Amino acid sequence: MRKSLNKKFYRNSLAKTIIKQQYSFSGVELEGNREIHTYFNNEVRTITRNIPKANCLKLYAQLEKQLKSALLALARCISLTCDMWTSCQTKGGLCLTIHYVDSDWKLTTRVLNFHNLEPPHTRYILCSVVCDLL
Repeated sequence: MRKSLNKKFYRNSLAKTIIKQQYSFSGVELEGNREIHTYFNNEVRTITRNIPKANCLKLYAQLEKQLKSALLALARCISLTCDMWTSCQTKGGLCLTIHYVDSDWKLTTRVLNFHNLEPPHTRYILCSVVCDLL
């Protein structure tokens, strides 16, 4: 006996899979993908790439809200790190990461932002970009 399809769970799981595996949103429209999902549960209806995209954005908003709440509740210090790199196309990038110890004394690390960063990389420009990202 098959379980009834929980659409919310299905869509959230699909969004998480797309993010973790770095799949394209259009992958849900591929015939093979549709066939396998329908095989496992015939209640699955075909969806377009816009639905998982919207679900990924909702998931992002939820995680962002959770992170903000966690940071507001901290009575401890945080640490920020900036990682910079240059791609093989000579495009610069900056990643802003936060590190903190949570209420369970567990070291937690979260990527806050990515930013394209054109040269020059002076300390004034870096300071301005980090302040804007925060």
